[in-house]
Amino acid sequence: MFIPKGAKYAKYTKGKQFNKIYKNTKYKKLQRGNIGLQILASSHINSKQYSAIRASINKIIKKIGVLVIWSYPNLPVSRRKTSARMGKGKSKANHWVFRVRPGLVFCEIQTEIKEKGIFALKAAQYRIPIRTRIIYN
Repeated sequence: MFIPKGAKYAKYTKGKQFNKIYKNTKYKKLQRGNIGLQILASSHINSKQYSAIRASINKIIKKIGVLVIWSYPNLPVSRRKTSARMGKGKSKANHWVFRVRPGLVFCEIQTEIKEKGIFALKAAQYRIPIRTRIIYN
């Protein structure tokens, strides 16, 4: 499970409003790679899905390409027991998520063999619960 650095003893906040994140166009185009996976709907990606996507792509491209992921699970989601009474403070983080908006390029692959890169991103599309598309440079 991924945990951001310096978050061991911190109290967690809700973060920014969902409609105010990623208004800039920096991550809407390919920057390092020639093939990318673009998100088409707003949602959350948790740390298990993040690691599954990364592992599935790395398994296919191995040494013929370089994977760059432009996000990291940085927002905590805390869950308390259903039998817990009211009060008694905030619970610890149960899992970590990353908010995504439409148009964000989630990951990029720099490779010379485009067929392998497309195959790797299609394998990643099965593991992500959001509508995505593969874009080219």
